Amino acid sequence: RTRDGIQILFDQPGCDLVILACNTASAVALRRIQERWLTPEKRVLGVFVPLIEALTEREWGDNSPPLEVEISHVALFATPASVASRAFQRELAFRAIGVDVEAQACGGVVDAIEEGDYILAEALVTSHVEALLRKMPLPDAVILGCTHYSILKAIFQKALGPNVKIFLSVRTRRSQFRRLPTSSSRQNRQRQRWKDVNNWRHTKSITACDAISKICRTV
Repeated sequence: RTRDGIQILFDQPGCDLVILACNTASAVALRRIQERWLTPEKRVLGVFVPLIEALTEREWGDNSPPLEVEISHVALFATPASVASRAFQRELAFRAIGVDVEAQACGGVVDAIEEGDYILAEALVTSHVEALLRKMPLPDAVILGCTHYSILKAIFQKALGPNVKIFLSVRTRRSQFRRLPTSSSRQNRQRQRWKDVNNWRHTKSITACDAISKICRTV
């Protein structure tokens, strides 16, 4: 299903780069897509790496060995599929050492959000936060590892306390992806694409976005 959504975008004229803006799809499917399916002239990037670069204060494309960072205890809230993949821990280990990650699988939260049941969503978030804090009482930072969860950032913050810094992939990915190296022949096209992103509801890409977002409920 993820591959089908990506193909819809690649079928649009001039599209040679797709951002897989779903943490679950990035965690579960991206590596296989990059290694086994892509042709050399196409690129698919996910949202986990830019998020980890923001957390570890690394620049795009910095492939130097992992270093010690200021943050040592990280709490990750994500879908069950993302947590099971351990993709966040794997990518973090490439960039930082000495970081303890405690992951909490937040079953039911995506469904509650998409069904508009915010009373249930708040109750689930509170329960998941309490469960994680029993395992890691004092996280230095928190990752909301699902783009849906940004809607409930205030609920997470209330449950975690005001002094815990929360990282959101929906705020990270655009600033990070703007720094992608591009050839001069592609720059004008990509500037136009970023304008199109601002009006994405009016483009054909919504078809692929809808298809990919369903992964949060089906994997």
